[in-house]
Amino acid sequence: MKKLILLLAILIAVPVFILKDSKSRNDPYRFRKSNTTLDTNWEFIKERLYSGKGEGEFVYKVDYLNKHYPILFDIESATAEDSLIVRGVIEELRSVIPNRTIDIFSNYIGKSLDDFRVERFKSKNRNKEFLGKNIPFNKLNLITVRLRFGGNNDDKINYRERITTVFDDGSSIERTNPLRMEHYIYFPNMVWFNLKDELPKEKREKYIKYEMLRTLCYVYPHDDAEYKENDITGVFYRQSYIPETAVFTEEDKFLLNKLYEDDFIKQFKDYLKSRYTWRYANNFINKDFTAKKVWAAIIVFSVFIFLMYVSFYKKDKFKYQYLDYLIPITVVLLCYVDVVVILHTLTQIRNDLPSLEKFAYVWLFTILFALFSALVFRIIEKFMIDKMEFFTMKLIFKVILTLVVFNIPIGIVLIIKGLDGDVSDGFVEFYLPTFILTIILALGRGLLIYLNHFSENLVKQKDLELTKLRELNANAQVKLLHSQINPHFLYNALNSIAGLATVDGEKTEHMALALSDLFKYTINRKGEKFSTIKDELEMVNNYLEVEQIRFGDRLQFKIECDERLKGFQIPRFLIQPLIENAVKHGASKVQKKACIGLSIKKENHQIIIKVTDNGPEFPEGLVSGHGLQSVYDLLELSYGNKAQLSWNNTPEKHISITIKQKDLNDE
Repeated sequence: MKKLILLLAILIAVPVFILKDSKSRNDPYRFRKSNTTLDTNWEFIKERLYSGKGEGEFVYKVDYLNKHYPILFDIESATAEDSLIVRGVIEELRSVIPNRTIDIFSNYIGKSLDDFRVERFKSKNRNKEFLGKNIPFNKLNLITVRLRFGGNNDDKINYRERITTVFDDGSSIERTNPLRMEHYIYFPNMVWFNLKDELPKEKREKYIKYEMLRTLCYVYPHDDAEYKENDITGVFYRQSYIPETAVFTEEDKFLLNKLYEDDFIKQFKDYLKSRYTWRYANNFINKDFTAKKVWAAIIVFSVFIFLMYVSFYKKDKFKYQYLDYLIPITVVLLCYVDVVVILHTLTQIRNDLPSLEKFAYVWLFTILFALFSALVFRIIEKFMIDKMEFFTMKLIFKVILTLVVFNIPIGIVLIIKGLDGDVSDGFVEFYLPTFILTIILALGRGLLIYLNHFSENLVKQKDLELTKLRELNANAQVKLLHSQINPHFLYNALNSIAGLATVDGEKTEHMALALSDLFKYTINRKGEKFSTIKDELEMVNNYLEVEQIRFGDRLQFKIECDERLKGFQIPRFLIQPLIENAVKHGASKVQKKACIGLSIKKENHQIIIKVTDNGPEFPEGLVSGHGLQSVYDLLELSYGNKAQLSWNNTPEKHISITIKQKDLNDE
């Protein structure tokens, strides 16, 4: 019970420890370290380049592999004015991103991109690097931004992701959408300008500059509610395209400068770790890797809880069978709650968990549901499933019952969600994994039931085999004891006959006939383990007659037995060794008249066999003698702890056997 209390205490303490310092989700600084201030420039990068949910280290940029390849702009069908604008933007970018070569493709390579493609197609070695620049051809899509002017956008049909913007002045711009996911970055980064000839130079410059800058990184969507339609904002302030009002701000320049530095990821990690809690920083930097570590911790925690429960369950049994359902269900539900708390707390950078006070309702619901489900399990399994004839049917229905009962809360929540009209989102994000977990739980319980049934059958089979082996062993030992008793008595009897042969022939003959009757008793009952008290007394009487002939008038014996006990079964050769011991160690040691007595009576549901003699007192360690040790072994094999052998020297010297029999009536 102590282990059970400790287990429940651990399951309750885990969410208490995690939620005790939980802050409101409305607190914007809930994940910030105390006594630190946030850097606005780095916060600008965090909000624009990341989704805010924590996505890992990768962010989109031209030359994302950091190979120090140049950033090239390929121009087609541009007017002299448009080319001049492009060159001006490139010149400004060189000061913002000083560690990268930024140039027009034809200037850097010596020919246009299309001319280079034609030359490469005609070449025998299509994988060769070009013009000594050490840039493989298959990397051109990563480092070249294609700018197409004059509305010549026939090749855009090759690219699935594109965005079109149409302005009030009749101009339009189309561009590919460079997604942040790695497997999309091999699609070309292209912009098609269809600008009206009468468009003012200032506006024309805004459009071209804005598009060139936006091709250098991918901006994630965020809350634009704080901005009004006509607000002047930075180029990277919003995901939506607003070239008319955008200005290339210092924050934009800081973003591009840091993004294209070789150690950008390291700088960003260092900033997060210095300003935010370790949980927030680790999830923001690499959410997937953090989730794997958390799941590993959850698995270790679950295995620990399982082993604790198993160690408790093996030793302690409940008096009421209802508890056999309530305790494991409560442990499973509390463990599930702990796993949810651990998972959401350590893998989310948004605190969506309730406060500790509100979480008390979760515990209350968990306990109430455990009480209800345990009652359902107990009633249905006792009065319906356990009465089925076949084990397979019992197993199937118990698995189905487990699945149904544990899905009741899911069904209730889905009904409530359905009334609100938002079932799909909740089901996909939470209820579907929970439903899968209940399936695993049901199948797991079925497996445990099967293994328990299999082990019980195996134990029963082994117990049966062990019982048979014990019976065979007991029979062998009884036979061995019989074989030990008979030669021992024969040795003494033959010595007596040899002693009388030269003295008294008549007594010798009588003694030999009595001995013959003894062995006739042994031979005729070969293989039998038990005999009646009456038969055992006849054998003892023959034995004493043999000994009386040897000792003459110096030996006297008296046998008394309750008539109601003569038909009672006792192990063969149980009494004779006691009489033999009285003769050998009692009568033979007395110079005067030797007296031996045997009485068999019942008393308090017990049979008492008592042998007395007037010889020397019993020494210590009496049972170690050969004859009496055989009696002790016979009692142990036949009755176990229901029989005992005892001896005493006062008030008279005697040795007795007590056999307990519940069906023995004292009248």
